[in-house]
Amino acid sequence: MTRSTENPTAKHARHRPWTVTAPLAAAALVVLGTAFNAALFGAYLVAGRHLLLGTGMDGRLTTASLPQVTSGQVPPVETVPLTDLPASLRWLCAAPTLIFATTLLLAVVLVVVAVRGLASAGTGGPWVLLAAVLVVGGLAQGTVDTAAVQALRAQYHPSVVFGSPVTTAVFAVPWLTVACGLLAAATDAALRARSVRQSPS
Repeated sequence: MTRSTENPTAKHARHRPWTVTAPLAAAALVVLGTAFNAALFGAYLVAGRHLLLGTGMDGRLTTASLPQVTSGQVPPVETVPLTDLPASLRWLCAAPTLIFATTLLLAVVLVVVAVRGLASAGTGGPWVLLAAVLVVGGLAQGTVDTAAVQALRAQYHPSVVFGSPVTTAVFAVPWLTVACGLLAAATDAALRARSVRQSPS
């Protein structure tokens, strides 16, 4: 009588694929919703107004809505409609939010592919690409946010002496996003090390 050498855990997992797909789908929907909200808010900032309100309502946003102001990086400024600001400044202030939304969108797609790869083959996956997206996206977001903060400070508080741009960047970079990218890189390294140990010598 021949005994099966198949891993019981793997065999059991194949009969219950929902244990992977259900939480993965739920998490992906939450992240996609967050990315959509961020992208929509970025579009509001660029337009200077709410885009989904009726034509009979005044949906104009003011400078108090700018993320750089609400985060405390820029002291309170004169409250004026965003439509009074130059379009280039609105784009600059909205760019960090749009970069954040793009990073989330790319990351959730790569995570889904990577986790499904782990569930089916147990190895591989675009972990390096995921790490690059998160690290580069986070640093890009922080860099552009720093530029927006500096521009707003120069326009509304020209006589105030602030800290160096490096100090501003330390608070502007989304370090959690960068840390998740480093974890993705560590996951790729761990999977590669396991693959080397399991490969026949």
